[in-house]
Amino acid sequence: MMKFILDIGSITRIRSSLFCGLAVWLLSDMAMHAFSVVCFLAFSFAFNDLVDRGMDKDGHPERPLAAGRLQFVHVIILCVSLAVLGLFVAYIYSNSIVWILFCYIGSIIYSWFLKRHVPIVSNLLWVTVVTVAVFYPISLDLIYYVFFWCVLYSHELVLDYRDRHSDSKHCTTPTIPVIFGDLTILLIIGIAIALIVFSFVVSQPAIASLLLVGLLGLLIVCLLFGIEGAFYIFGKFRLFPCYYWVFLIWFFQ
Repeated sequence: MMKFILDIGSITRIRSSLFCGLAVWLLSDMAMHAFSVVCFLAFSFAFNDLVDRGMDKDGHPERPLAAGRLQFVHVIILCVSLAVLGLFVAYIYSNSIVWILFCYIGSIIYSWFLKRHVPIVSNLLWVTVVTVAVFYPISLDLIYYVFFWCVLYSHELVLDYRDRHSDSKHCTTPTIPVIFGDLTILLIIGIAIALIVFSFVVSQPAIASLLLVGLLGLLIVCLLFGIEGAFYIFGKFRLFPCYYWVFLIWFFQ
């Protein structure tokens, strides 16, 4: 039973989902919105693993579905339950049912079709729906939406670099790291520089300073460990996950 619970936690990325929910709660003081975000993220991760179970046998054989520790029907029931619960809470408490429903539909399209067939577009959609799900009911300056979107997109590039060998076999069109390889790091650096400039333009020097420190850290890691080593470190130690950055946005607020 304990193994089953741990496997459920694994496919829902429960630690990431809960931490992001906690960060949203601190930022918005809207507990039910935070709960609906947790349900949405947990659903998205579980549904993605469900769709990718064949691909994961090659790229992530340790995952519960790919390893055969969870059955297809268990994950279907879990996904339906999370979606119903998340949408119900959004409808009753946070008045954001339309936007949350848009996010669920976007997440399904991402996992079911775009991720495998048009992965470059799929990342743009996924990052957008997560940003909307997290921040739509919260009144924030534009810089925070842009900041979160760009950092989360950089995280997706790191994950795509990690999975580039598997993706080259299973995706019908290539991902950015499959096309550009180690040069993908230049895109992440470009995003960081653009964010720094944008932060100064909108008079947010604190965020610009934070990003500058992060950029310098990225360059130092690349110099010390090489580009492939840097991608490994960022992926292994989860330096880009969204809940860290929601906490930072809460701090700067």
